[in-house]
Amino acid sequence: MKKVLELGTISRATLRSEDVIPELLEALGSVAPELRAVLMEEHELPTEALTDDEHGYWRDAEMIGDLWHYTLDCLAAYAPPYCYVGAHMGDGSDIGVWPDWDAIDDAVYDGFIYRTESGSGWEDVPQSVGMVVDVSDHGNAELYRREPSGDWSPLWSVV
Repeated sequence: MKKVLELGTISRATLRSEDVIPELLEALGSVAPELRAVLMEEHELPTEALTDDEHGYWRDAEMIGDLWHYTLDCLAAYAPPYCYVGAHMGDGSDIGVWPDWDAIDDAVYDGFIYRTESGSGWEDVPQSVGMVVDVSDHGNAELYRREPSGDWSPLWSVV
């Protein structure tokens, strides 16, 4: 079974490449260590640069820009369903894994996800729908997947 990133912050309060990239690579290493190693090798990132923000590697703007974007792209492949990896909508320096509310709204509109409110409405979920997003009156949300048995398994939740 493929590993999946958890929702939440990976790096916050800075957008300095020498701070963010090591955190992104650490997150990638938690789900795909071999991919992390390949990215580091292809972008000629020395291991010692991960803990030394004065390392000369961090002066090559083109190289670190490419590494930042490739790492985010790789992380996106390990994001939970209907989530993205990037800046939080309310804080651009909070890089992490977040629900993609536009994609969720589109999936609800298209009938791929059924929306319930504060735990009510589950009895109305059509058999053809495989996911439910339950949103509380406080904005907390949980995404569930229908198992082959018909039971519902939580995929993620956010407060």
